[in-house]
Amino acid sequence: MSGADLARRMKITGPAVSALERSERDATIRVDTLRRAAEAMDCTFVYAFIPNQSLDETIRTHARQAARRQLAEVANTMALEDQAIVVGEDLIRAQTELLISKGRVWADGS
Repeated sequence: MSGADLARRMKITGPAVSALERSERDATIRVDTLRRAAEAMDCTFVYAFIPNQSLDETIRTHARQAARRQLAEVANTMALEDQAIVVGEDLIRAQTELLISKGRVWADGS
């Protein structure tokens, strides 16, 4: 579609289309302007955030963080009672899987 066609459909001037294109290139365009341009081109405007990780990876990351926090608290309490425990990767992995299986990954607000 030409700039003149877009201007006509959006009911704006040719220079306004050029300004719109410039603002898009400079990443300063407004969402409502993009929506109007999409409608003028008989398109659906979609604005989306796409995660960099899969849902499974995100859940595992949060569960691992929660497991480390919980185990650090337990280790601290046990050490105060002179019953120190070693928090190794096997224990963290087991606690992570337990949190995931119980659906408690975000239960602590993380």
